Amino acid sequence: MIYILFIGLVFLFIFSYCIFKKNLLNPSVVLCSVFMISTFFFMLNYKKWGIYINEKTILIIFLTIISFIAGNLLIYFNHNSKKYKILKKQDINTTITIGIKKTILIDLLLLVGLKFYIKNVYEISLLGGNTGGYENMLFYARQAKLNFYDINRVSINIFYFTKAISYIYIYNFLNFTFQKGLKLKKIYLLSPVIIYLVFLIFSTGRTELIYLFIYSLTIYFVLLYRQYNFDTKINKKIIIYSLLSWGVFIIFFFISGKILGRSDSKMFYSISRYTGSSIAALNSFLNNNIENNNIYFGQNTLFSIYSILRKLNRDIPNFYAPYEFVYFNDMRTNIYSAIRRYTEDYGMVGLYSITFFLGAFYGRFFDYVTYKKKNFLLIMYSVFSFPIFEFPIEERFFMVLFPSGFINNFIFIGSLYYILIYRPSKKYKRKRN
Repeated sequence: MIYILFIGLVFLFIFSYCIFKKNLLNPSVVLCSVFMISTFFFMLNYKKWGIYINEKTILIIFLTIISFIAGNLLIYFNHNSKKYKILKKQDINTTITIGIKKTILIDLLLLVGLKFYIKNVYEISLLGGNTGGYENMLFYARQAKLNFYDINRVSINIFYFTKAISYIYIYNFLNFTFQKGLKLKKIYLLSPVIIYLVFLIFSTGRTELIYLFIYSLTIYFVLLYRQYNFDTKINKKIIIYSLLSWGVFIIFFFISGKILGRSDSKMFYSISRYTGSSIAALNSFLNNNIENNNIYFGQNTLFSIYSILRKLNRDIPNFYAPYEFVYFNDMRTNIYSAIRRYTEDYGMVGLYSITFFLGAFYGRFFDYVTYKKKNFLLIMYSVFSFPIFEFPIEERFFMVLFPSGFINNFIFIGSLYYILIYRPSKKYKRKRN
């Protein structure tokens, strides 16, 4: 049955690829791709794990992806049948780069913020039981966060500020490189990104590292498509670059896990567990009649909403985001894909309704910013696109973005984009005219 699932996903990928102008970054194409990857690694391990997928699981996965594609198609036909033309005019000239003096000042500011951030992480590690000083800080800080302790609001805002700065500099560097070529003297534009990577190490988690990688690749490939005027001949290059980038990222992700004390000893086992075990766990959940113990509506997805409501009503409990582990032969996992959370919180109708909405939302967003060359909105789409990439592994749209993630990223990135890129570009344009 696993082969039927994989072959079906291949057909859905081909359909999406053909219907959406052979653009590999289209949300539906991406969703099919990541499900294919998860299924592929499950296929390599299912005998070893002793798991045989059920027809019910296959049907639900197919219907979930089809509902996403249907939402994407609805928006595609309604909004693009007459207006689907690539605009040659960009919203504003952004070939100028952020100056080196301004960057040095920003780097110094980020380093001061990093010192404060590390101090705060150490403080919560003490709440997690740390008695070994800074050497054991990351492990115990992680334990504290799992027990609902967290860094203070100032540190959270410092992190969001650093993230926003890093994302803007990545865009500025890549955009300049595509238009003017790679200039070694512009490498300084990546210095805030290096500082942000240190922040990510001390954040005790690796999800933000995944988001940074997805953001950078999305920006790069959209700009690449634009440079070649969306010629499908560029797709081969995109596939090769993607595979190479993912290979490098997996190695870096594995090493960072070693630093944090959270990786398995063997790389292939670790990759298989993170990519393919969600299909196995979902199959177990869907076919073992696990009782739904929900007390509150959406308690497995709406953590941000309930965090806000808890400030008004202390009787609302803290909901524990990680699921229970399910055990197979020589592997255990607690990742079930977004499908479990949507099914558990909203039922099957809710699952397909939400995925239809996500297909419509991301489909419209992608078409608008990609083909109409809206630079700021391209940044925001790239920031918000990670739930599609992570869908076969975990739910991220409601858990991470809605509503606080949308608001925080938009405020920080929007403000800094206006100050660092939009205003200087507009001023430069007026001088030239």
